[in-house]
Amino acid sequence: MNRSMLLAAMMLAAIPGCAADSNDDADDVGADDAALSRATVGESAVALEIKTVPMRDQNVQAATITVAGSKLAKVTRALKRRSPSEPVPRCMPGFRYDLRYLDATGKETSKGSVSCGGIGQLHVGDKTIPIRIGDALDEVASAPLVPGDALWGITKVTVRKPGVAGGTKDVTNPAEIGALVEAIDEEQQIVPIDPNAPVARCLPSFVVEYRRGTTEAASASFNCSSNARRVSATFSIGGTRAGTIQIETAPFRDVYGEP
Repeated sequence: MNRSMLLAAMMLAAIPGCAADSNDDADDVGADDAALSRATVGESAVALEIKTVPMRDQNVQAATITVAGSKLAKVTRALKRRSPSEPVPRCMPGFRYDLRYLDATGKETSKGSVSCGGIGQLHVGDKTIPIRIGDALDEVASAPLVPGDALWGITKVTVRKPGVAGGTKDVTNPAEIGALVEAIDEEQQIVPIDPNAPVARCLPSFVVEYRRGTTEAASASFNCSSNARRVSATFSIGGTRAGTIQIETAPFRDVYGEP
């Protein structure tokens, strides 16, 4: 099972009632919340794009992030069907969230928006489902990114040894890609880089690029040469340096047949 399928299975398993098939119609008023989650997410969804759109609140900054793994599951579990008879808060929204569920290729599977009082709508195909959500969406939208938010749907990993002739290897075998992705703990904290810290004046031993189709999803580089089992690495998301992480070195040495 590749990483994308595993993430989807883990996320669906975390949603009550999603481990088994169901014939519930997600648009029938009164259908259970699990049916709503199944209809919204679908088995192919492995990530969620959250776009913060300022409206009347000048203190809110526009931002777009993509999350996966436990964050995806947290938001999906919190989605509840809103009954037509349920009162709608009377408020002037300062901002809204635009949501897009994505499959492993980055293709949209469903979308929606949430604003005042956590009230919103989800669009699944040609169907519109009224929803409400608690604090989970705010918490996920404001949480720091983790490596797993970028390392989904990876189809190719390029490993380079700078300064070494013939040191570039492209990995496309799903099992080998899985090992290189799993070398990074997806839920670990990304530590911000201290601009005042001394900079290593040597080439890294490995530079790794993770791609989703033709898109660079993430990259990492080991700090200088080391045979240690676990080292600190610089980690970037979508070409933007995010900070430092811990990474297992053995899978990358395996690419070159090194002990």
